[in-house]
Amino acid sequence: MIPRWAPMYSWWIQDEVIQKLNWRNDQLGRPAGKTAALMIYMALTMKSSEEPGLSRVKITYSRLSEITGISRELVREGITILESLEMIHFEKVGRNNIYTLVNKRTKGGWCKIPVKQLMTEDGKIISPFKELRLRRKIELHAIKIFLYLASVRNNHSEFSMASYETIRKAVGVSDKDISRALALLSLIGMLARVSSEKTEDSKENQPNRYYLTGYKSFARSSDMNS
Repeated sequence: MIPRWAPMYSWWIQDEVIQKLNWRNDQLGRPAGKTAALMIYMALTMKSSEEPGLSRVKITYSRLSEITGISRELVREGITILESLEMIHFEKVGRNNIYTLVNKRTKGGWCKIPVKQLMTEDGKIISPFKELRLRRKIELHAIKIFLYLASVRNNHSEFSMASYETIRKAVGVSDKDISRALALLSLIGMLARVSSEKTEDSKENQPNRYYLTGYKSFARSSDMNS
């Protein structure tokens, strides 16, 4: 059975490690490799949810390539980047590749990301990733913003609240690129809807409310993950 959501460590977003994943060639790696790194991190997180309480995932390069839709070369690059950022620990035991999702918090530091709503019915592929080519910065920005929005959601709410200013400061993306990235998230089915509301005692708009795909399963009242 495919779980509705998976717990994802978010310390690396809170500690601004996410800003190192920029669209530039640098010591960390190529832009496409950084996009691949986030796709792989999501895939590993989703796989880890299949066995509650575990942060270790046994999976082959071929399976990671299949679930994300990226080449084995990019899988290698992405894993190297995740290790460099200390987001995962990789070890080879016999013929098995074992990945441990690193948690640098003794308390808290995690959020929920959707699983079932993003997977194909057979659970083999993350559907929205089929639309990505890893050739445009907007794709990297979109995944960064998606994961940031997941990390700031209140556990009692179905939506995440954030202004462009807070997204820009947290993720390191310009307002113009934020708009484009949000449009892409909607197009590929990772963002269900966005709403803007005014406060009762003011004509000013509150920060936007972002409803990620699968949001109805997020609130604490629906914590049964099946």
